[in-house]
Amino acid sequence: QKESITHVGIYLGNRKFIDAAGNISLNSFDPDDKLFDAYRFKTFVKARNYLNNTGTDGIVRIKDSPFYNLR
Repeated sequence: QKESITHVGIYLGNRKFIDAAGNISLNSFDPDDKLFDAYRFKTFVKARNYLNNTGTDGIVRIKDSPFYNLR
């Protein structure tokens, strides 16, 4: 069965992540944390580290993106 990714977040470490679904919020994957998001925990598919991967797998610096203009 093929995965279907419909939403992404940014992991901050310490089981916390930033989520933007209408509003930006800080959430947690830790069930004991008051910021725990059971829905996101249940629907989590995978994580990937993109730090230090510039130039691979289509990852470009923002300033080098054709969609970004410094002028």
